[in-house]
Amino acid sequence: AASGPAVCAACPAGSYFTAVDGARCAICLAGKYSASAGLSSCAACPAGSYSPVPGASNASTCNACPAGNYSLSSGSTQCTGCPAGTSSHTLGASTAATCTPCPAGRYATTPGGAECAACPKGSYSSAVGASTPATCTKCPAGSYSAAVG
Repeated sequence: AASGPAVCAACPAGSYFTAVDGARCAICLAGKYSASAGLSSCAACPAGSYSPVPGASNASTCNACPAGNYSLSSGSTQCTGCPAGTSSHTLGASTAATCTPCPAGRYATTPGGAECAACPKGSYSSAVGASTPATCTKCPAGSYSAAVG
């Protein structure tokens, strides 16, 4: 019996060609994607974004880092939170410089915050970059602070 001609199939979207002999396809790792069939590599999500999804077949799986977070490099699977004592309003940040210290009268206890919390009424703080409400000091007797922060 004669055998027919061999048929070559392209690696599907979400995967890439890995072997020189054409024998293997591998799924794209998280942080990467391949949008069409037959590719020899996967594209990386850009800096400032991330994707936790392996085998992604389009760039829409790359999510912008939320406010209070950033990713320095392309191909990230998660974003890094701004340190405690800082915050950032920027979406899709690709540098730690987006994290700015909390101003006096405010603090951020946990990493990854978009906002710094204000010291409560009746207290104040001169500390910049505070990471604990313990920096908020009650106003001394005979004085007050009607505003938060």
